Amino acid sequence: MKRSLALTILIELIIVNSVVLCSGTLNQAEAQATPMLSIDPVSYTAQRIGETFNITVNIANLDASQRMIVAQFRVVYNDTLLQAVDVDEGPFMPQFNNTDTPPYTAFINYTENDALWGPNVLVGILVMPNSAGQYSNFPDGNGTLATITFRTLYRTVAPSPPASCLLNLTDTLLVGVALDNENVTEIPQMPPQSATYSAQPIPMPTLSIQPSEYDATLLGEVFSINVNIDNLDADSKMIVAQFRVQYNATLLEAIDATEGDFLQQFPNSEGPSYTYFIKYIEDNRFYGPNVLIGILLMPNSTGGYTNYPQGNGTLATITFETIAQPNSSEPPIMSNLVLNDTLLVSNLNGVDVGEIPQTQPVNGLYQVSPLTFTYEPAEPSAGKVALLNVIEPQNHAQQTFSWDFGDGTMLNTTESSTGHIYALAGNYTITLTVTGENLTSATATQEITVLPNNQPAPVDVTVDVGSMHFKGETAQFSILTASNGEAVSATELKANLFYNGNLIADLSGSEQEASTGYYTVTYDVPTDAQPGTYTLVVQAEYYNAKGTSLKSFQISPTLTAWNDQITQITAIHDGIATVQNGLTNLTLNLTAINATLAGLIQNNGQVLATINTSVGTLSTKLDTIGGNIVSINGNTATLSSTLGNITTKLDGIQSTATMTLYIASILSAIAVVLAAIILIFVRKK
Repeated sequence: MKRSLALTILIELIIVNSVVLCSGTLNQAEAQATPMLSIDPVSYTAQRIGETFNITVNIANLDASQRMIVAQFRVVYNDTLLQAVDVDEGPFMPQFNNTDTPPYTAFINYTENDALWGPNVLVGILVMPNSAGQYSNFPDGNGTLATITFRTLYRTVAPSPPASCLLNLTDTLLVGVALDNENVTEIPQMPPQSATYSAQPIPMPTLSIQPSEYDATLLGEVFSINVNIDNLDADSKMIVAQFRVQYNATLLEAIDATEGDFLQQFPNSEGPSYTYFIKYIEDNRFYGPNVLIGILLMPNSTGGYTNYPQGNGTLATITFETIAQPNSSEPPIMSNLVLNDTLLVSNLNGVDVGEIPQTQPVNGLYQVSPLTFTYEPAEPSAGKVALLNVIEPQNHAQQTFSWDFGDGTMLNTTESSTGHIYALAGNYTITLTVTGENLTSATATQEITVLPNNQPAPVDVTVDVGSMHFKGETAQFSILTASNGEAVSATELKANLFYNGNLIADLSGSEQEASTGYYTVTYDVPTDAQPGTYTLVVQAEYYNAKGTSLKSFQISPTLTAWNDQITQITAIHDGIATVQNGLTNLTLNLTAINATLAGLIQNNGQVLATINTSVGTLSTKLDTIGGNIVSINGNTATLSSTLGNITTKLDGIQSTATMTLYIASILSAIAVVLAAIILIFVRKK
């Protein structure tokens, strides 16, 4: 059996070359070196069922003087672990061609399972002679005789050891042709080097609650936990995950449960939904209060699976609300979030299902700390503000914070921070009670020491900025500083203008003190100012006493927000117009608001000029803008002014127009009107 393939090859050789095989008298060639056959790599570890990998059978130390013409070997393996799927000749032997045209070798292979060797791959390679049955080019050196491809069939399940077998290189035979070309010889060789194969065990996945610990700080706090799966192997072929999270319903309320994104990453169906998600928030006899989750990976249209989940990820997210909290005098309360009734289902062979072994689930620990609050400063002074604050989590339900400050003052608020001023020095007990809908109450108390107030009386700062300003306006702000009810000149004054929380102008140093403690600050509103709310913050010092105040105003892009009626310019000086709307005045830079003369209107028996600006339409008397009639052509007048020239019709406004224009330029207006009258009279004659 051992020589069956070699004999087959040699018979072919005899037919081709009439070489006589001297059976039983194989002569050993005198070798320059001792060749050796080996498998590369010497070990291989598979990670997946269905994984394919290659091994090569190599020859080394072959010398041409050994005149090798045949190589034979077997690779024996465990066919419960591996399947031989392909065998290819390596590049070594075809390099030494003796024939004029391919094939240069005869390559024979059998994948078999026989009584003697068991499952094996048998390979034989013959160097083909030339047309005369002779050899002149013998293999020399090192190289690959054949490549064999295997597929992994099986993996154990952890904690079992890896499945492994020997890739046994055996039944090796190297045949050389004698110098007389009539006999063949067996070439001595080193013992062949076999290889080992192993497949990593399928790891057991783990279900866990993350974060593993959660510390709530406030009644009504809303938080979420994730149920994660880790170390899942695709060869587990998981198609179903089920679990429960048990909790203490006197401390927590389960609000909702949503599917995580893990299983959605492994679609088998042609379109959404790729999973079927089931949740129940229940209280049953066996498990008590719990959240039950089930997730099925949907199959493809044939009812099968080709894309199994692997790796780590979140199966579900569960949201809880804290419904109880210990008082400040009590210890924290704790409860386990227990991961129970866990089940992972495998699609064993496409038809049957089985349970996937898993490690012990990792539970979570929930804790809620006693209610507490802080205050600052540590020792506030009488007449000063003490700031009290409750640590407020990012997500929480609506609570009511009831404060008893210990001085007879009470406050109920939905804000977690507040302030209080103690009128007198002394020791006080502050009591806070937090309540909420469907929540128990929690109470916290702290002692506070209030010191006598040895600081000077604070500076009272009053700020007036008006309510509305406009682009291009020169706005004027008023500031009053006083101490103990009496106006005082501040030893230091700072004024900063803010927009959207950003400092846009430092007006400090621009103030003018009109009288003791009374200051005016001007601000030229930029023409590109953004509309919205602006806030002036003023800080004043009077020796060691300090005070702060602020006031906000609006900047409107148009005058419409100020008043619906057309506003009038009452005076212009150095390009700055005083604008009046019947209620108040403002000043606008005419250049900044792009003022241009637009036309004439009649209003209350007088003719006014209309002016277009980037903030709206204004009107004014003609003499305010230096109005002059340049010419009259029929009923059309050309008017010049400091804001430009226009041509306008006098229909309906001519009588009053001439009167108004006299105010600005009476002589020229009379001359023009008289000339027009004389011309008309002459034509009638």
